[in-house]
Amino acid sequence: MSKKVLPSDTRGILLYAQSTRCVALIALWALSGCQPLNDLDVAASQFGRAGHGNTSAEAGTAGNTTTTLNEGGDAGLAPFAAGAPASASGGSAGSGHDQESGGSSSQGGASDAQGGDTAGGNGGAAFAGTGGDAGAPNLPLPDLPNDLPNSPVAGTISWATGTYTAGSAVLRTYEIATPTANYSVARSTGNIVSLNDRTTGSTLQWVGYTDLRPKRGVGVTTSPQPAMTTTVDLDSVTAKHVRVVSQSAAGDFAWVWDFYVTQATLTVTQAAAPFGFTYRGVPGGALDGGDRLGISSGAVQPATDSFSADLPGPAEWAYVADTVLGHSLFVIQHRDDSLGERYDSKDADSAAWTFGDGMLTETPARFSVGMLGTAAPSAIQARVGFVVGALH
Repeated sequence: MSKKVLPSDTRGILLYAQSTRCVALIALWALSGCQPLNDLDVAASQFGRAGHGNTSAEAGTAGNTTTTLNEGGDAGLAPFAAGAPASASGGSAGSGHDQESGGSSSQGGASDAQGGDTAGGNGGAAFAGTGGDAGAPNLPLPDLPNDLPNSPVAGTISWATGTYTAGSAVLRTYEIATPTANYSVARSTGNIVSLNDRTTGSTLQWVGYTDLRPKRGVGVTTSPQPAMTTTVDLDSVTAKHVRVVSQSAAGDFAWVWDFYVTQATLTVTQAAAPFGFTYRGVPGGALDGGDRLGISSGAVQPATDSFSADLPGPAEWAYVADTVLGHSLFVIQHRDDSLGERYDSKDADSAAWTFGDGMLTETPARFSVGMLGTAAPSAIQARVGFVVGALH
């Protein structure tokens, strides 16, 4: 069986800047006769990677990601969208958060300085941009460690500001690069709009958000979907951990992403309406007959078939596996409840899993998502066991 996989098509602009040394660096570069800077070359080599926009052909134009490298907690330079730059004011180290303001989207949407982000497509969809990220949320952070001891995965994490473009959709993002996956978090929604598998030689897309598929993504789904303010908690950044914080303007919705080398963990701390934790995307680049849905009971079925039932505890989990590629994506709800989960094949090209079928109400609520370079159920169970145990 052969599998159609679209190649990545990202062309990144990598800029190196430290806020307190930027002017001096540029002056030295000019005095040197505009020779290449070693630091710039190092930054490019450390962060260069395949893009975040592979999707199935019938689901819209593949996305491109432009990133700006951040080092030492600096807010960095603003990313450049296609045709229009967005400027950054920089984050205050004293506030503990990276903050950006100013600029406008390349689609002529609302100014970022006023909290706007143009998403295109269906602006009311769960993962489309509906608001901005001016300012830093002030909310209790989850009691999670900055590292997971005895991790089965080696390596480190880096983060950057970025812009994700797919068709008419233009989203300002935080780009989180880990040894197992690259994540793009839309700052206007606080949800993941791109997830690239890094457990294989080819960086393959497992979400594939586009202007024609704006409901694809990973994160909180509710109705109506709130506009969120999203920032990086600079105090949390280590070689193996990055925390991204999101809060609505009214403070009635709030959640926190903790990124580790093995997975990304979401803690919902405030929810004013019933919600679900959703993965909706394209396993290995396209949903097809080689994909399987597995659940914690050990049952496995074709990923093109629907599922609805409450998973057993104490932690509820499931996975989608691409059996041709031999890779899988797992999702976890870190506690048991009596609500049923739901899985469907949406739009005939997207896998869609939701914990609690969108009817969760209790907070705090914790979930995880991660990539694994195998489709073997025993290996998936072992990785889930590590994540659940490490965050217990």
